[in-house]
Amino acid sequence: MVKIKNKITKSRWLAQTLWFVLFAHAVLFGVAPFGSSASTRNIFIPNFTTRFLINSPGYCYMYEMQNAVQGGYNLSYLNIIIPLLIVIILILMLGRVWCGWLCPFGFFQDLISYVRKSARVRYKELPYGLVAILDRMKYAILFMIILILVGISIPAFGLYYFRSDLALPYCQVCPVRPLYIFYQQLFGMERWSTSIPELGIILLGTVIVTAFIVRRSWCRVCPMGALLALFSRRSLTTLRKDGDKCIKCRVCLRACPMDIREVYEEMEKDNISSPECIHCYRCVELCPEEGCLSVAFANKDIVKSKPMAKK
Repeated sequence: MVKIKNKITKSRWLAQTLWFVLFAHAVLFGVAPFGSSASTRNIFIPNFTTRFLINSPGYCYMYEMQNAVQGGYNLSYLNIIIPLLIVIILILMLGRVWCGWLCPFGFFQDLISYVRKSARVRYKELPYGLVAILDRMKYAILFMIILILVGISIPAFGLYYFRSDLALPYCQVCPVRPLYIFYQQLFGMERWSTSIPELGIILLGTVIVTAFIVRRSWCRVCPMGALLALFSRRSLTTLRKDGDKCIKCRVCLRACPMDIREVYEEMEKDNISSPECIHCYRCVELCPEEGCLSVAFANKDIVKSKPMAKK
């Protein structure tokens, strides 16, 4: 059995578990169904849950924007702009901390990794070229989603007559939707006859398999993460490095679940936050050099690396 020894990892697991149980999936665990009222149903934050979870207190901004663009709110621009502005402000505050600490599907992948570790199976190290391709793929997926949404919303683009088949394009392939519907079926909250998009089922199966082999496999191509990545460089929450203290031990690179090389290679810049970084802070936690790596909010250090105490 894998034992969690480090404080940052313990704190992150606690945050993920509490968010998963008390907010994202509250209704599944018998917690008060906050989402049963209209005032608490429409909460939009970077990573919450899915619109297809009964009485969820909120859902992802991707659904809200898709529905608004498709004319679900009579093309009211406020229903597109307001959720997007809220999400952007939250990203500018915390960056992709939402991905590493609060995303329910990220937590699901971490649980799969925990099973892998418990089984003493080593993860697969991806070639740098493949990592770069996967990093760019999420932007391509986000672009295609936007392209389809615009195409089915404006008759002049020729896809208007396919709007019923192409409605909510991200939700058609999102692996979270079938996972949550399956949750509800197990809890008796959803009928077993409920239709689930086949592409979503296939992608969910793929993620489950790949997440056992590659750390955070879905996060590498997640289009929701793509929008977070676009604004994360301007975030108040940053990962910092004192290059003079780095001994090039590569511990940070090996610890990074997203295989980000900047944290290891960069020696000149103070702010080494990468758009692909999910802010799990494993690199800070495992760095053996005092103060070499740190986490800062508004340029004030919160946590610094330090040598692990010897037994």
